[in-house]
Amino acid sequence: MNGSPSLAPLYPSPPYEYRRARMVTCLLEGAAPRDVLPAGLDLPESPSRAVVFADYPDTTIGPYREVVVLAGADRQGAPGMFCPLIYVDADAALCAGREIWGFPKKLAHIELEQDGDEVRARLVRGGVELLSLNGTIEEHVDPTAFAALGALPLYNRKLIPGAAAKEPDVDRLTQVFLDIVTHEASTGTGSLRATGEAAGVVGDLTAITMIATVVDSVLPAGEDLS
Repeated sequence: MNGSPSLAPLYPSPPYEYRRARMVTCLLEGAAPRDVLPAGLDLPESPSRAVVFADYPDTTIGPYREVVVLAGADRQGAPGMFCPLIYVDADAALCAGREIWGFPKKLAHIELEQDGDEVRARLVRGGVELLSLNGTIEEHVDPTAFAALGALPLYNRKLIPGAAAKEPDVDRLTQVFLDIVTHEASTGTGSLRATGEAAGVVGDLTAITMIATVVDSVLPAGEDLS
């Protein structure tokens, strides 16, 4: 149904392990537009959004970089995060994310650099800079301080078009829980500039709180909620 190769598969079955991943999470105030969320999810009473720049040097499916845009969402009164936009720079990560969990991944050029306490990151797709981050690390903190953020479920709308390009073959809500161990954590502030499709969720230019972490994590198989 999803066109996965039966000969020489592109990726293995989950779970996937991520070791010593470097992540910069940008926390934004306010809610994403209501039409960002699919049926089955509601805007939370305490709205939140986040953009995560990640460098994965050692994973089950090889090294890659990723940018994830997240919007706070409630399901049946329980909080979680919905993923309306996500970008990677490797084909195995792209296809596994789409075909297993329904992450709406696209290929892009991703940069994530740290020079002392200065952090810079960029997301470029089709020659257009969709996101750029400039931030400063200000304080090292207890790595366990953000455990609650990692415990939230991640929701996706798994959407696979039909062969006739009319009704979809698959249109389902999925859920997955990441198992995250944080080894290092720092906080800071910065600014995040967005254009194009990213601006529709993030806004044009936003002051952010920044969390820089080094983590190990496991991405298990997900759950079909539909």
